[in-house]
Amino acid sequence: GKASLDNLGGPLQNLQSKFVAIGALLAGGAVFKEAIAETVKFTEESMKLGEALGISASEASILREALEQGNTSQDAFVAGAKGLAKQLRSNEDGLQAMGLKTRDAAGQLRPLNDLMFDAIGVVNGYRAGTDRAIAGQTMFGKGLEMTSNLARMSKKDVAETAEQMQALGMIASQESVAAWEAYDHSTDQANTTLKGLKIT
Repeated sequence: GKASLDNLGGPLQNLQSKFVAIGALLAGGAVFKEAIAETVKFTEESMKLGEALGISASEASILREALEQGNTSQDAFVAGAKGLAKQLRSNEDGLQAMGLKTRDAAGQLRPLNDLMFDAIGVVNGYRAGTDRAIAGQTMFGKGLEMTSNLARMSKKDVAETAEQMQALGMIASQESVAAWEAYDHSTDQANTTLKGLKIT
């Protein structure tokens, strides 16, 4: 095959170069499509986590990345936060007695994501083994296993991730949330139009 192509030369070689260029363009398009899909997923999941914890999508995007770097899932974090919230409702005085500062200077409950890392720090202050396991149960109920990767995370990890993401321009912004909403709306409209065409 190569010998035949070499013998043809001239115009066919020019055509070959065009095929190479078209192939590169198509490959670039595939990469671009994948980048869009990744951005959409990143923003959507950040928004969901933010809504679950009552924080902005920007804060949630940092937290998501920190959790991923810490080899844990946002589901594990949300489960732990829910357990902590439940314990706060039923035993806030007990958690304060353990050393967790639950309220700010105005007397309002502090943000749940901040409370989570402080609570992990308080529990890790107990001696490893039975003491820590009991403290973990008191602090989180059954929402967090104190031997998990999440139980080894701290605010310092999140701060380091935030610094890295800021340098890379990765933090979900209000603009990216607005872009996601516009994208989601356009996709819904496109799907409805295609359904209409099929029915017609």
